[in-house]
Amino acid sequence: MPLPLPNLDDRRWEDLVEEGRALIPLYGPDWTDHNLHDPGITIMELLAWVTEMDIYWLNRVPDAHRRKFLAMAGVTPRPPQPAWTVLHLRLKAGATAQHLPAGVHFEAARSEAASPSTVPFRTLAPLAAIPGEVQTLQLKQGDRFTDLTARLLRGEALALWGDDPQPGAELYIGLSDPPPVETPVTLYAVLEGEHATWAARARLIEEAARRAGLCRPQFGCADEPGEEPPVDVPLPPHHSVALSWEYLSAGGRWHPLAVTDDTRAFTLSGSIVLTLPAAPGMSRAVIGAAPEPAYYLRCRLRRGSYDAAPVLRHLLLNGVAAEQAAAAGVTIWLIAPGANLPADPPQPGTDDTLNFSLDASGAIADLRREPNAPALRVLAFEPPDGGPGRLALAVETLGEGDGRPHQQIAGAWPQVAGESLRVFTREGDAWRVWEQRPDFDAAGRADAHFVLDARTGEITFGDGERGRTVPPGVPILAAYDSTLASGGALKPNRVFHLPDSPTNRALLAEVAAIAASLEIVTNPVPASGGAEAETVDQAAGRALAELQKPTRAVTAADYEALAFETPGVTLARVGVRPNLHPGFPCWDAPGVVTVIILPHLPAGRPEPSCETIRQVAAYLARRRIVGTRIEVVGPTYRTVAVQASVRACQGERPAALRERLIARLDAFFDPLIGGPEGGGWPFGRDVYRSEVLQLLDETPGVEHVISLELLGDDCEPGCGNVCIGPVELVDAGEHEITVIAWEEGRYG
Repeated sequence: MPLPLPNLDDRRWEDLVEEGRALIPLYGPDWTDHNLHDPGITIMELLAWVTEMDIYWLNRVPDAHRRKFLAMAGVTPRPPQPAWTVLHLRLKAGATAQHLPAGVHFEAARSEAASPSTVPFRTLAPLAAIPGEVQTLQLKQGDRFTDLTARLLRGEALALWGDDPQPGAELYIGLSDPPPVETPVTLYAVLEGEHATWAARARLIEEAARRAGLCRPQFGCADEPGEEPPVDVPLPPHHSVALSWEYLSAGGRWHPLAVTDDTRAFTLSGSIVLTLPAAPGMSRAVIGAAPEPAYYLRCRLRRGSYDAAPVLRHLLLNGVAAEQAAAAGVTIWLIAPGANLPADPPQPGTDDTLNFSLDASGAIADLRREPNAPALRVLAFEPPDGGPGRLALAVETLGEGDGRPHQQIAGAWPQVAGESLRVFTREGDAWRVWEQRPDFDAAGRADAHFVLDARTGEITFGDGERGRTVPPGVPILAAYDSTLASGGALKPNRVFHLPDSPTNRALLAEVAAIAASLEIVTNPVPASGGAEAETVDQAAGRALAELQKPTRAVTAADYEALAFETPGVTLARVGVRPNLHPGFPCWDAPGVVTVIILPHLPAGRPEPSCETIRQVAAYLARRRIVGTRIEVVGPTYRTVAVQASVRACQGERPAALRERLIARLDAFFDPLIGGPEGGGWPFGRDVYRSEVLQLLDETPGVEHVISLELLGDDCEPGCGNVCIGPVELVDAGEHEITVIAWEEGRYG
């Protein structure tokens, strides 16, 4: 949303003229002719016109100033964002495993008449594509098997571990073909929910990096991050749940597997990579409710508890995440015969820090590695053998410098993805790396800075005073990733193919052979998330929204909002009680804030695990104000049962009415959906007899309530209310409902 700006002065020319006429009697009482023919009125109208122009410019704020204001708030307009999806590769029968590194390009044709006609995607992780597919998926709880295969194949959302996961539950994943030994096998799980998205993954990693930055082993842990922020912080494991993976061999024996789980115990969409040892091998078997034999993997819920039941949408063999982005163009340099080459030649498909010198003909005469040279992707390298060789780098030549101030130049990209743009110049035999900046305000004469307009794709260099100019005749090169932004959106189940592109030729030894081994490549989930470059208005609206979000726990609402935002934790409800200590509920505790958290599980009586409590407490502790003490707890439950006698309406079956009343009472006392407002029973709210009486009386089929008593824990039935402690919730007990039939009540 755009940032609303105040109208500093809304007066128009007519308003100014009328205001001037009204002031004439005050400042010039002898001036009595106020008609249009009077020269004074003409001069006043002219001055009103000048003033109106000044008012117009008063309300105009240039984009450059607005960008500066946003930067002061820590907000910069976002660059174009690529769409992302998941690609599912299926090999032909009898094909061998195909190893695909990260960055391989796939293309999907557009169904509509649009430009470009194909949409390129590149994989974000390496993949060893193997023959076969997921043939069956079963859940074992106790001694009972539930076959989930049909729902999985239809793409339905299914509770992977059931509605209430318990330790000891087992998943059986049957593969149609035996996985090759000592080859990474990738299963990609697509889960539902906001807590399973890429944004949730990014927040988890960001929080882990922040925690790692706060801990300096030589000094202990501090309240401020260290000077060097951690790099490549891995995804932290689930705070509570632990899974174990096994495979089935001959004789019905299960053997453990080492697994790299990027799903965080099936709470994030991601990949599960496992490798089968050479011995013993997998065997085919019939297990559970599946009618056909398969090669089985087993995943056991060994310990811990989920905050919410994982909901699976797809489980894909040979699945890999992909983003709608393509590398820059290609620049080729010829290598002169007899050129000096490094002893270790450049390898296509790798990033290398190469520098070179050119001879008079423009061919490479000396190729070497230099630590200060930019790391560029090598697409092809052919040493001279009876003729000139060839070096191809993933960098695009944009043109040459002209030495003029504020030279502008643009590449062939639709839009630059993210912050991937790097700009270089070849000045003599050296690379010069240019640094992207939002403006030239802080640039000096010698600073190699440039500014990118993300919406038009134009690069602007300095003017010689603020930022260097590009010397005349100097080649300008750029390495970047281009994207179609929102134009990369695709519907699910589109067919992709492996193109014979320079990038694929550099990454893959046999592009044609790999393409021939693929039966089909599709995207089970839609390609989404692409966005155009953010405008200043959009960035201003985002800044307003972000500034309204709490970043420090001051009020009770701040504590509640921040608790919900704890990365990796899924909460259903949060309650905040200032000046209360859970161990001393009857006493005021100044400076103590008790936060009561409630997950979605276990079903019926949700309680957070100790690990969940620690995660929320650690997140809030770094955001509290000085002088406060935070106590994070789960609720305690007080069992409340109802003893009532009601008279049924004519034609009502007493047994059915009794079940209906008990169901309504259980729902009313439910911690997630109960209470007077239907959002869960409020923390610490007493149970009032009048509300229960109203609930029973309004139940369809009840003529009236004859008697009603409430029973609390260790209490005798009574006609009064049931008191609930400040951190307590209600747990529905065994209700005793007597239904008197209409005939009996009328005639008996």
